[in-house]
Amino acid sequence: MALSRRLSVFVSSTSEDLHTYRAVAGQVILARGWFPIMNEYWGAMPNPVLDACYEKIKGADLMLLIVAYRRGCVPSVAQGGNSIDSVTAWEFDYAKKNKIPVLAMLASPKWPGDLYENADQAARDWVTKFRADIHQPAAFFGPEDEIVGVKETDQLPIFRAKVGEVLLSYLQELLAREAKAPAAAAGPDFFGRACKGVVDGTSIPFLGSGVYGEGDLSAQALSKALGADPDGDEKCLATAAEYMEMERCSGSRRGFLEELHRILQERMDKLSLSAPPPMYEMLLKARRPELIVSSTCDLWLEQYLEDKGEDYILVCHIVRSYKNENDGKILVFHGKDPEICVADKISLPKDKYIIYKPLGSPLLHDRLNADLEIDTVVITESDHVLLLRRLEHELTQIPTTFCRSLQSRPLLFAGYGLDVWHYRFVMQVFQLVQAPGESRPRPMVVRQPASSMEEMAWRKLNADVLPMLPDEFAQRVLASLSQPTPYAGKDASSHGG
Repeated sequence: MALSRRLSVFVSSTSEDLHTYRAVAGQVILARGWFPIMNEYWGAMPNPVLDACYEKIKGADLMLLIVAYRRGCVPSVAQGGNSIDSVTAWEFDYAKKNKIPVLAMLASPKWPGDLYENADQAARDWVTKFRADIHQPAAFFGPEDEIVGVKETDQLPIFRAKVGEVLLSYLQELLAREAKAPAAAAGPDFFGRACKGVVDGTSIPFLGSGVYGEGDLSAQALSKALGADPDGDEKCLATAAEYMEMERCSGSRRGFLEELHRILQERMDKLSLSAPPPMYEMLLKARRPELIVSSTCDLWLEQYLEDKGEDYILVCHIVRSYKNENDGKILVFHGKDPEICVADKISLPKDKYIIYKPLGSPLLHDRLNADLEIDTVVITESDHVLLLRRLEHELTQIPTTFCRSLQSRPLLFAGYGLDVWHYRFVMQVFQLVQAPGESRPRPMVVRQPASSMEEMAWRKLNADVLPMLPDEFAQRVLASLSQPTPYAGKDASSHGG
């Protein structure tokens, strides 16, 4: 089962009593970047119900079995059943016979009585026996009250977190098995080189919104929140942001930043109950890199480091300020008092995480003196043009202290998609930091390119591409850290150096 593609997950459960639970499970599967296979999406099927289910299960990589206290639909003999066992039971049996992994989740005994099987004693006995005969480890979940006025897929936060834990645990197990398997005979060992760079801290992670899969902080989700047509061809976040500022906010920069702040804060608050992206966990457990470049406009990485008691310094650009007094200067967050300086006057310690956030964040503005009217956000097309133009000047360029690292260390692009604006930024970075007559290490890319044009762009950047999801790469690296491998030495998990 190759993790260079998205896994398909068949969701098996009764429907009437677990309708919302199914919807939430499907959303969690999608957020991980996998495909949920659910009868809600099938439409009319020409085959008998069990045959239709079996055909879908055949195409699945695993089954998520959610069982409460109802038997549900019972197919007759004419329908391929026996008039005793439920569709869920037949699905579970078929998966086991065909060696399809099953992840089980069982409702706890605290389940509300009105959601128990109430047909007859024989049906209740059947449910009890079916639950007992599952005979495998299972996660238990309890009842949760649904919140009035909140859409279905935003309900059940505790169950949502448990589904995420179950899927993540399976992924970790799968990747641990793959880590022990011999490397493929054909092709260069891109993973080995990328893994070593992370574990020993010699590469520079260059993070994009793809570390969030298709979740609420992904570029696609933010584009939709900013007004992009979800069914249209235009998915570029910069274009959606430009449209929102000019149309929905009538060209008001302050109004636009307030709305962007609200959107990001709501999503950060919602995700605070979730496990962090595996990429962030990987960065914390491996040797600390000299520099992390974060091109997202949220602060989840920074919040994660704070929650783990780790000190960090964040560096970004000032895009706009009161009466243009600080435009183009560099903003350094460390301790309580942020520092404003020019690009060649930054001195940073070596014992902390250093995060270069070239696209800024509206969430950073809460930490600043409001009278300075500092704006760090680079998200619209106009913002990108302004940043790229300023990077050409000595005092407003990429901080000088970062240039040597960007020249000499291999970059590890993770979840960084090459739309037109990101491509221009990366090209500018390469051109600005490249020393005359020197060649730089080949970049590594952890991403499934979205188009042939993106593949060509990575080739133009002389990059080696690992066509896999960032969280799958991170889990595989974490698996290597938990056992002695050629990539994980005895000091690999330390934060020194």
